[in-house]
Amino acid sequence: MYKAIEWYNNSYHSTTREKPINIQEGKCNKNLILNNIQKEKHRYINKRNKFRENYVENRSVGYIKNYKSLRHKEQSKYIKTKLQNVHSSNIKRQTKFSGQVDPDNINIDDCDGNN
Repeated sequence: MYKAIEWYNNSYHSTTREKPINIQEGKCNKNLILNNIQKEKHRYINKRNKFRENYVENRSVGYIKNYKSLRHKEQSKYIKTKLQNVHSSNIKRQTKFSGQVDPDNINIDDCDGNN
């Protein structure tokens, strides 16, 4: 176990780019470590936001959460209401592909798989 701890303390950390033992003993530049942590943080956030969907709510009426503390079990989970002054996290989003495909109007000839 001691060898594992010694190995960890003497290896470079990917975020700080310093050895943990040097940081603990104060043998390194703290501003440089802070800059390295900030760069890594921004890199991570940019990577996660790269493929994030931008969703804008443009409906005036929709469904919002009916909280458990305000409802009984037999009541519905969402209630239909105006979407004014409602935080976006409380709004039930429409399905991603709603209104784009009508299954009653699909032409079988268009689905032959030859594009």
